[in-house]
Order: sequence, then C-alpha cells, then structure tokens
Amino acid sequence: MARLYRLHAVQIPLMRASAYALLTVLIAVYTSALDGRVNVRAVTQFGFAAAIYCATTWLALHFHYSRPLDTHEAGMAFAFTLLDPFMIATAIYLTGGVASWLFLLILLPIFSQSYLNGPRAVLGAVGA
Repeated sequence: MARLYRLHAVQIPLMRASAYALLTVLIAVYTSALDGRVNVRAVTQFGFAAAIYCATTWLALHFHYSRPLDTHEAGMAFAFTLLDPFMIATAIYLTGGVASWLFLLILLPIFSQSYLNGPRAVLGAVGA
C-alpha cells in the first residue's frame, strides 16, 4: 500500500507539478521571443491555473490513496491524466492559439501514455 501511495500520490503529482512549472517558463520564453517582452498576463493566468490544478489533483489523490486498499479505484490517477490535454490546450490558447508553435505540446499526453495497452491507451489517445 505504501508503494501504491508513493507512486500515485507523491511521484506522479510531483512530476505533473514539475511539468507545469516548466510549461509556465516555456510560455514566458515563447512570448518573450515572439514579442520581445514577456506576456505577464498569460504567464500569470497559466501559472495560477496550473497551481490550482496540481494542488487539487494532489489532494484528491492523497485522500484517495490514504484510505484502505480495498476502496481504491484503479482509474483515479488515470482520470487526471485525461485532464492534462485541457491544461496544455490552455497554454496553447494563451500563446496565440493556432498560430502558436506550442501546438506540438498537445502530443505529450499521448506519448506519456504510450506504455499502456488496450482500452486505456485508446482512451488516452482519443482524450488528447
């Protein structure tokens, strides 16, 4: 149980928070390179939204995996990975939408689910 908790409630949320922090920096660098100045509004909006999303998902996973083992649902952590493309789409929108070169980032959730097989892989690909 401790191993399951550590994976789903510590390592995966930490990786998610690190990825969104990196994406926030990427938004600042991209807007700076594009306009010659950082779009503080876009960086702040995305950073705040990412912080709320990461904190909410971490709390939900923490409380879920702190309960006894027989009450765990296997798909809870996977469900949050299906929400990640929406956050990435927000970053793309804030940096110019279809004109943004960050559109390639929308493929990241598909690559991160490539180790799966069967219906979960299809659901992950369709969700992205």
